[in-house]
Amino acid sequence: MKLHSYKEDFLEAVYVLLQKNGSVHLSDVAESLDASASDVCQAAARLQQDGDLTADRSGALHLTSAGKKKALEMQEQRFFEELLYSSVRPVPVAGG
Repeated sequence: MKLHSYKEDFLEAVYVLLQKNGSVHLSDVAESLDASASDVCQAAARLQQDGDLTADRSGALHLTSAGKKKALEMQEQRFFEELLYSSVRPVPVAGG
């Protein structure tokens, strides 16, 4: 998976888990994305450097306003993609 896409998936996973559970840790994100702990740690470090994510002393992850905005944009994009793909009907091929 491309790093850019992985970072977007990570942000969206953190957002969804925060909404669902109220708090989220790296292990929750790893489980949600079916990813290794090292991949999740690297992505979290990059997102912190980019200003999209913070972590408190207990290890709980928090989205910054920029990170939350990106996560919401990803959710919106996925929603419209799913809507588009679910409304597309296959066209029968003549002679097939």
